[in-house]
Amino acid sequence: MNGYNYLLPLGSAIEKEQDVEYDAVEAGRVLREMEAAENRLNIVILDACRNNPFMHSFRTATRGLVAMNAPSGIMIAYATAPGPVASDGDGPHGL
Repeated sequence: MNGYNYLLPLGSAIEKEQDVEYDAVEAGRVLREMEAAENRLNIVILDACRNNPFMHSFRTATRGLVAMNAPSGIMIAYATAPGPVASDGDGPHGL
């Protein structure tokens, strides 16, 4: 949303764009906290199919996650490249 990626808490009740800022965590904030910890290596695995559940109801929604610039010492792994989405599949555990 608006060029940022957000991590949504399980069971969140986000109904409109304004709720995201208060009820979700901007992914860059997590990266900044990791950088401040001054660890030699941090690994972030975004195990998500990256489909935007708000694509049709939010005016600023985009398809897939936005590319993130990781600070030094942080590795980010995605299910797909920035922009595209991966399939969820039909079963209870996806593909």
